[in-house]
Amino acid sequence: MKTQKPVVLYISNYAGFLGANRSLYQLILELKKEEQITPIVLLPCAGLLSDKLDAIGVKVITHGFYFSVVQASGFKERIKGVCRSLWNFTHIFKIFFKIRKYNINIIHTNTSVVDIGVYLSIMMKVKHVWHIREFAQQHYHFKYSFGEKIARLMYAKGADRIIVISEALRLYYSKFVEPSNIIKIYNGLNIEDYAFNDVKQTKVLEIALVGLLHPSKHQDIVINAISILVHQYNISCIHLHIFGNSSSVAYFSDLKNIVTSNSLENYVTFHGYVDNMVDVLSHMHVGVLASEFEAFGRVTIEYMLSKMIAVVSDSGANTELVVNGVTGYVFTLNDIQGLSRIIYHILDNPNERSKIISTAYNYAVENFSSSINFCNTHISVSQSSIIIEGGLLLIDISFSPLYLLVLGHPSLLLY
Repeated sequence: MKTQKPVVLYISNYAGFLGANRSLYQLILELKKEEQITPIVLLPCAGLLSDKLDAIGVKVITHGFYFSVVQASGFKERIKGVCRSLWNFTHIFKIFFKIRKYNINIIHTNTSVVDIGVYLSIMMKVKHVWHIREFAQQHYHFKYSFGEKIARLMYAKGADRIIVISEALRLYYSKFVEPSNIIKIYNGLNIEDYAFNDVKQTKVLEIALVGLLHPSKHQDIVINAISILVHQYNISCIHLHIFGNSSSVAYFSDLKNIVTSNSLENYVTFHGYVDNMVDVLSHMHVGVLASEFEAFGRVTIEYMLSKMIAVVSDSGANTELVVNGVTGYVFTLNDIQGLSRIIYHILDNPNERSKIISTAYNYAVENFSSSINFCNTHISVSQSSIIIEGGLLLIDISFSPLYLLVLGHPSLLLY
């Protein structure tokens, strides 16, 4: 008898195409390619992600809903967060009536800052996977609408299984979620996207800084390090390229003021959001990630696959990905002088640079390619056929395959 493909509802908190949604898109693309699931995606609005999903034939449902967090402290912000959560709760019923006709088997929430998947899974009596990709409070300084205690209880009780994308996240969430209910699965990237010529222009050291312009990303630290290189080390063959939209007008203004006050107009360029980062990075030599509490650092792997040197802060999952002096360089968070010394060292040691680039590229291919993280490994367990796809395991039980990571299986040990 032919088994029916499970219908999986994916929920994302935004419709842009940044790190979390790029990983979600890659996951859906691989699972759909292998015809293991029927994906449906719920978004709060249309955007670049919905455009890309439409292009590959994935059903997208849009219905306005809010984050379950707010971005500031204070009584007014807390009231705003409660009102937004109440809005979500009342609109759960509208969303439910929109999606129930699709006979959904699994709900897969792609972020820690949205909790509507919990309510929908209860109403539909299906399993819920919570894919956590961020330190919501520490990294983005979010505050939970109903407080941290309620949020922790929601994580602990609101998901049948939690996926985290790094050991740093696993250790953090294990403080209030049963550790056996957490699976660590690194993001996977399509290696074929990064097949380009190894030869790069070397007259100027082109440095990339990729990510949302946000205080937690510390673009200011990197700009100040460039200032030291230009004005104290007298380096002129260097240029910092900053890619990403701004989280606030005020922060973007602060960054531009640092550039102008240090006469760095010829050394720093703001490019805004760029869709085809693969092509852009093919012309870069060094990639910096200065974030605090980085949950994974997808861009770090992109730097490696682009045959660049990754320079990262010693925060969050960064040190899981970069071995100092072997697959890149690590500097102490917020250490402007330390970062400038590393960049100067890179300029002054071209032979070491070539060795690190080669080592890092091979490391990224071996550990973070989609062929590994989205593998088609078939394991026989009793009379069931298990397929591991990007860490999401499907099991052919009776008439319908389901995520094994949700159902669980005593004879399998995952990661």
